[in-house]
Amino acid sequence: MVCRTADADALAPVIARATQRPVAALPGERFWEPMGMANEAFLVVDPVGTPFFGCGLARALADLARPGEMVMHGGTWNGRRIVPEAAIARIRAGGDRAAFPASFATLPGWSSRSRWWVGQDPNGTVMARACTAGT
Repeated sequence: MVCRTADADALAPVIARATQRPVAALPGERFWEPMGMANEAFLVVDPVGTPFFGCGLARALADLARPGEMVMHGGTWNGRRIVPEAAIARIRAGGDRAAFPASFATLPGWSSRSRWWVGQDPNGTVMARACTAGT
């Protein structure tokens, strides 16, 4: 398993340039506001103000379950499309199970995809994690 936080950090300026928006504003615009989060979220920044986009999102406990619930509902929140259905389908399909480390023996058959860990159980369990295994 390889932590790829640097990938997200490197992608942040590309996203900012493509959207012509400060990258720190995007989670609020794309997720927090449409999902009616109860509290503000914050991005941790370095000494010159560059956000740690891969692992620096700080949010209140009351809001942590909402992204998972949105994934559970196929990318919608209260009937509003937040994430494209095709993206949710890719997440739920999981990644390469062989790449998932043996050190996680309590999670047999799991994989990761797009920073989500994906179980292969009847419930379709997914969980958000900062580290991914090969995806």
